[in-house]
Amino acid sequence: MSEYEDEYGPVIPWSGGECPVDPEDIVTVFFNNNEVSKGLTAGGWCWIGDGTHPYHIIAYRVKKKKVPKVETMVLYGELAAFYYFCDRIAPNDTHKITLTKIDGEWQTEAKLEKL
Repeated sequence: MSEYEDEYGPVIPWSGGECPVDPEDIVTVFFNNNEVSKGLTAGGWCWIGDGTHPYHIIAYRVKKKKVPKVETMVLYGELAAFYYFCDRIAPNDTHKITLTKIDGEWQTEAKLEKL
C-alpha cells in the first residue's frame, strides 16, 4: 500500500447531490471523463450533477484527519515548585505539575495542583 493510500480513506461512489462531507475536508475526486483531482477542499467542488457534464464527480476519497500525538510529563514536589514558580514555594509544600507535549512540541500551559 502506498503512502497516498494510507493517507486517504476508501473510494466512495457518488451519483450527485449535496456535498457529502465537511466542506473543509481534503478530498480526491474522480470525474466521469476519467480525470482525477487530488488535495483540494470538498467545498470547492460542485457535487450536484446529472452526469452529462465532463467534470461530473462519480467518486471521491477523503483525506484522513491526523490524530495528534499527545504525551504528558508529571513533576512532583520541589521539582514541580521550582519549574512553575522558580522556587518561590516553600520546600515542604507538595505540588504536582502536568506538562503536555503535542506532536513533539511542549505546550506553554501547565497544570499545577497542590497535593
